[in-house]
This record gives sequence, C-alpha cells and structure tokens, in this order.
Amino acid sequence: MAQRKRGRRHPLPLLTLAALFLAALLAWLLARRREEGEHAAVQRELAGLWSGDAHVRAAKTAAGPVDTGAVDTGPDDAGPDDLGQIDGVGPVLERTLRRLGITTFRQIASLTPEEARRVGAEFGQFGDRIEREHWVEQARRLYEAKYGRPVEPG
Repeated sequence: MAQRKRGRRHPLPLLTLAALFLAALLAWLLARRREEGEHAAVQRELAGLWSGDAHVRAAKTAAGPVDTGAVDTGPDDAGPDDLGQIDGVGPVLERTLRRLGITTFRQIASLTPEEARRVGAEFGQFGDRIEREHWVEQARRLYEAKYGRPVEPG
C-alpha cells in the first residue's frame, strides 16, 4: 500500500481565493461610493426646487415674530406627508424619496416631467413608476384632500 505523503499544503489556492474576495469587496465599495455621489448630485439639484420649504422652516424656528413675506406657510409645511398613500410608493421607494429630500405631497405634485425622470432614475428598474402610476396626479389629489386647497404652481 502506498502511503499518502503528509506535508504542508501549498497556500496559493487560499491566497488566490482571498485576493478574489478582497477585489470583489473593493469593487462593491467603489460602486457604492459612486452611487452615493450620484444620489448626492440629484439631491443638490432637487434641493433648489423646494428652497421655499427651507425658508419657512427657518422662519418658524427663529425667535420672535418673523415676516415670511410671500413664502407659503400653509399647513403642508408642518412636516412630512405619508408618501406611502400614493399607489406604487412602497417602503423602499419612500425611503429613496426621503433620502432625496422629497417628503411632501406638494413636492411630488410640483414635479415637472423632466424632474420626474431625474427622480425616477434613482429608482433603478422602477424608474418609470412616477409617470406610469401617475404619482403627480395622485399627489395633487391627496394634497387637496388633506389641506382643502389645490397645489399652488411654482
């Protein structure tokens, strides 16, 4: 009978496997970082759309009476709406919308077709949902039902 020689195994397969794992991990981390950078760019673009919201919040938190001028201080500025009431907005898409700074029916109701496409691009394979499921129209109806007035343009 031939005896099997026992000795040290060659570490090359193990090192190769470890290197492949580290390369995959690094690629994933870089892709995630690039994706977060793209999300931040969209957030900055969209932030300009609702700059009035920031002025209202600042006015509400300032001490003493503040003249807000023409800034809409309606009840929708009291806080975020339940975006899950819009058909097609589930928990994942709602988190994505909130991460982009979209928290109210008024913001969705005010989206132009171009803005809706940019926001939809953040949804990956669900990018056409805003238009396909008529979120803008739904948000307008929900806004009017909640606040008793139509969404004001611009």
